[in-house]
Amino acid sequence: MVAAKINKVEGNATHLGILDDMNSPLIAEACNLDLQAGILSVTLNITFKNKKGDGIRILGVSNISLEGPASGSYEVVEGFGKFEGATGTISTTGFFNTETGVAEFRAEGSVTQPNR
Repeated sequence: MVAAKINKVEGNATHLGILDDMNSPLIAEACNLDLQAGILSVTLNITFKNKKGDGIRILGVSNISLEGPASGSYEVVEGFGKFEGATGTISTTGFFNTETGVAEFRAEGSVTQPNR
């Protein structure tokens, strides 16, 4: 088990725009490797913020196959700026490249902003 590995999130989000990678940490809070199943399960705490400080924080688990395919399920647990009070769920699908150690994910879901 490994805890508190910190990386950052980069990219362009549909409703946030360009992410501020210095304020968008990706924290691996825990991970478990099941060698028999060939699955790495990682509990992630991820913040997505733009330069204005608008954003969300999600918490959930990604299950990454050692052969590549990956999926995850997340809940919005905090909102910032214009997303304060936001709720929602997000699911991810992706692929983990075992040669480079790089994972790419596509996220889909819904985020609801109160009083908007």
